[in-house]
Amino acid sequence: MPCISVVRVTGEEIIHAQFVASCSFAILLRDCAHVLGVGQDQCVLVSSDCRSFAPSCTVEQAGLVDGDVLTLVIGKTRIFAYYLGHSFAVIHPDGSLSCWGNPTDGGDADMVQDKLLADVQMVTGNSAAWAAIKADGSVVTWGERFAGGSSGCKREQLFGVLRVVASNVAFAALKDDGSVVTWGDAHDGGNCAHVQTELTEGVQQLVGNPTGFAAVRLDGSVVTWGRADLGGDSSAVRDPLQG
Repeated sequence: MPCISVVRVTGEEIIHAQFVASCSFAILLRDCAHVLGVGQDQCVLVSSDCRSFAPSCTVEQAGLVDGDVLTLVIGKTRIFAYYLGHSFAVIHPDGSLSCWGNPTDGGDADMVQDKLLADVQMVTGNSAAWAAIKADGSVVTWGERFAGGSSGCKREQLFGVLRVVASNVAFAALKDDGSVVTWGDAHDGGNCAHVQTELTEGVQQLVGNPTGFAAVRLDGSVVTWGRADLGGDSSAVRDPLQG
């Protein structure tokens, strides 16, 4: 069981304890809120690499290890941007989301605004679109269709989502059953058909670069897809990546 610390933004320690791999962030939030005497819905846990997590995400699924430190943010507005993007998004303390910038590149969410009025847990952007995770694990997208702003073709699969990561023009979502769903530009990771059988279960970590994605499975093996010459093809190092 990893020993994890939760601190305030000032560095003051709130909790330092061992947590089983199946412990959810909802439990961590509940315990921290109880210690501080604040409402759980006002709190967000952020990792050292600036990730936040859906309440249903577990310690294992988040990839937390012994000695990791989480920061508890209370009642704060969180702002998000993609380094090559043309818009911004903000999650307010009440769980609503606002965005602005180039309207066609994600700065206008009018088409889905009714779904962004409450319960937004996390939002991820790429160069031209956004994907927001709701408290129920569903995903709301907007922006350029080709870049993943439209996820209608994957709507029935986008539930139980724990985390969404982005390439320049595609998204990949890690679900609570260990599977991965992708959408957006096929060349930059939006299509994982050739490795789909390896992404139906057992994925514990998911990362992206501007042109593709890499997933770590429970057995330690690594699965990649996207632009072959920019990391999407890892066949040259297949043996070392087998766990």
